[in-house]
Amino acid sequence: LTKIQLIRNIFNCRVNNNTVYDFIIAEPSNPWVSGVSSLFSQEFYATVRNYLADEGIFVQWIQGYEFTNELAVSILKALAIHFADFDIYTSSATDIILIARKSGELGDPHWGSIFSGELGQSLARAGIHNPADLHVRQVASRDLLAPYLQDSPAPTNSDYFPYVDLNAGKALYLSSNALMFRDWSMAPLPMLEMLNQPDIAFDEVSLSETSARVEAILAARWIHEKLIHSKDSDPALEGVNVGSIMRYIVDWLVASQQTCAAEANPERFAQMTFDVMVAALPNAGVEAGLRVLDEVKKAACALASEEQTAAWLRLYAAVARRDGREMFEASEYLLQRGDDLPFYEREYLLNTAMLGALATDRRKEAFDTWNAFGKDYYANRPMPSHMQLLLSAAARFEDDSARQAAAQ
Repeated sequence: LTKIQLIRNIFNCRVNNNTVYDFIIAEPSNPWVSGVSSLFSQEFYATVRNYLADEGIFVQWIQGYEFTNELAVSILKALAIHFADFDIYTSSATDIILIARKSGELGDPHWGSIFSGELGQSLARAGIHNPADLHVRQVASRDLLAPYLQDSPAPTNSDYFPYVDLNAGKALYLSSNALMFRDWSMAPLPMLEMLNQPDIAFDEVSLSETSARVEAILAARWIHEKLIHSKDSDPALEGVNVGSIMRYIVDWLVASQQTCAAEANPERFAQMTFDVMVAALPNAGVEAGLRVLDEVKKAACALASEEQTAAWLRLYAAVARRDGREMFEASEYLLQRGDDLPFYEREYLLNTAMLGALATDRRKEAFDTWNAFGKDYYANRPMPSHMQLLLSAAARFEDDSARQAAAQ
């Protein structure tokens, strides 16, 4: 039998306990509660490491509500000092669960045995019924986060420099939320899937609206069904929250397949197609995404052969296929010919070009794209958090060059 020991205070434990554990699970209270922030410091993580077996696993819940991105980064910096590898999963719109390994890589999890018995029942109450439901909640690994953490000005949380303790109360007072993990998973592109996650079986994600990402996947499924089957779409999806605007857009595109209304309204078609692709492509599998695109092409009628429209459709097809090289080339083509692009299209193309380059191990091309089309543009504009993640990764092209030089 597995022996489980409940320890109320691990700092007291270290005084009189020499036991080594395979797993340590921590669920501290809110960091703004006096003294609790020390459970998120580098000294605490060093203590936890001392009580873990060589391949031991540490799991910790961290709140994101009444918190900030900077506070979360400060904690992750502290954790990264003492653990060889870690993954982050979302447990709600703001909260996360850290899974860290003392030494070596975490490796791919084997979920098969957890969906039965009492544990399976508990997971089901949270809307988790199969591995796909867990995969869509995975947001970051140590490797993906390393450049982002390095670039962040937030200091490492320490008992001797208690950044979390000094700032968590302010976050509580201001009712702030740490939303970067949610924003990364809700990016307008399959960013995490291409850079970090295993392939997601989107068709297997459960019909339960328990997270923002799951809701987005269900909305993409609704768009797919509605475009293809129109009024005969799956009744189980009718209650999905897609919004009245998206319902109008899809109805308009379906009607345009018969009336070719897009030919008389190319700008409206371009805007509506953009909205559909941003909603559907990051949250659907390759086959489903390409089928959505095929239906949109039918709505374009003769407009589909027009040069600008054809270039955008080519780009959307590359995104649907997760084809990084084609994403980069198609985005660069449109950026170089789009001096008067609306801000949302310019941002999307910049993101797509950089993601395509990074996904094909071309950091320098991603950084060059940033310098050409993003640096001046964002000089006086707020940058989305998913863009910051891409930029941090792209800026490490000099590290690649140094490694190549050392190998020669």
